[in-house]
Amino acid sequence: VGLYLGLSGEIIGPKELIYFGLATHFQYSKDIKNIISDYEKNGFLTDSQNIEETYSELLSNLEFIEETFVGDLNKIMKKLRSTESEFGKKTFKKLIKRCPMSLIVTTENNLKSIS
Repeated sequence: VGLYLGLSGEIIGPKELIYFGLATHFQYSKDIKNIISDYEKNGFLTDSQNIEETYSELLSNLEFIEETFVGDLNKIMKKLRSTESEFGKKTFKKLIKRCPMSLIVTTENNLKSIS
């Protein structure tokens, strides 16, 4: 998923941040005064139970991402080019417009970090 995010530049939201363990809490800024007041009174943050249940394209395509974004850039692009997945086709169109050198460097750095 990290390689997908690095190559595509997609921005993830609170639902994904918590799912992947990148955040432990989330609160909407409109509630900040109540959150601060509750923290001052109770000494802890309330759980993130108020995240809107919205569709997550990333989480809905997680299996595809994990199967596709493996190996070098040529392998990834071949998989994306030949996919029947609408998400895959959309991702391919997005990546084909990106700087090839940046994509290669991102992929190579990922390969080095897992070696």
